Amino acid sequence: MVAIAPFRALRYNPNLVRSLSLVVAPPYDVISPEEQNRLYDASPFNVVRLIYGKQDPADSPTDNRYTRAKQAFDHWCNTRVLVRDETPAIYLYEHTFHWQGTPRRRLGFVALLEFAGSVPDQVFCHEATFEEPKRDRARLLDAVRANLSPIFCLYRDPNSTIHAFLKQLSQNRSPLATVHLPAPPFWGGPKEDMTAKRAGRDEEVRMWSITDPDLIRELQHAVEPVSVLVADGHHRFEVALSRRHLCQAVMSYFSWLEDPAVMALPIHRVVQVTQEAKAAWPSRLQALCTLTPVASLDSLIQWLVKTEGHGQFGY
Repeated sequence: MVAIAPFRALRYNPNLVRSLSLVVAPPYDVISPEEQNRLYDASPFNVVRLIYGKQDPADSPTDNRYTRAKQAFDHWCNTRVLVRDETPAIYLYEHTFHWQGTPRRRLGFVALLEFAGSVPDQVFCHEATFEEPKRDRARLLDAVRANLSPIFCLYRDPNSTIHAFLKQLSQNRSPLATVHLPAPPFWGGPKEDMTAKRAGRDEEVRMWSITDPDLIRELQHAVEPVSVLVADGHHRFEVALSRRHLCQAVMSYFSWLEDPAVMALPIHRVVQVTQEAKAAWPSRLQALCTLTPVASLDSLIQWLVKTEGHGQFGY
């Protein structure tokens, strides 16, 4: 089964942080140095200081991005920049955006994914992760001792039963918080090709707090039999799982797999090889797949975009 639980979230104090748009940040692994500087300048309380703090040539074992993240986190808690909700809750999370001119709205929820009973039978993780990102996230977790950003999980809901339940919960309720993200979105680097297509369209995130024990139990029972795929946050998930003696759960965002607003886009990679190895590739590839020549890179990209099916690769 998949076991989820409510929790008392730490949230920005609206009396001290008037605009959430100035304190949010994209996932740490897509933040470029330029974007990191912009986020630092946006607000002294921007979460980038916790999830992806700046490094300094003079960093030492006692003064580095991880110790500074802990200092900032402790200071924000002690000065009530961050305040803990009084009642355990599951948080509905709605993301509205445009993709290629079409409005999209993705509705999910944030809860604790409990390790006991959920892993590994019902939670499917990445088949391979890298040691360096895991060391980085482990040092941060060991220093701060908090889940600073949720794991992104997808769950099957073919009949949209859970989705309909979430949609009903979000109606006729005032949002707990609303965040407006100006277009283009924050992140650059690997995502630049994506953001260019969305330029000129603002994004919005709305969040609701569900504290009613009966409603929470209903959602828990609905999620129990489903399987969960970790779509993003593989390294943070593995680190949290390895530290389950400290905490028996990890904060996770759950999204409906069949939702049209959940899109998997192509991943492009540049591979540097010798000319000899490059010349040998066609014969090696023919042993694995069918090769179809194309006239140009543009033709190849159009073929990737328009062709439906499994296992579509361009070279």
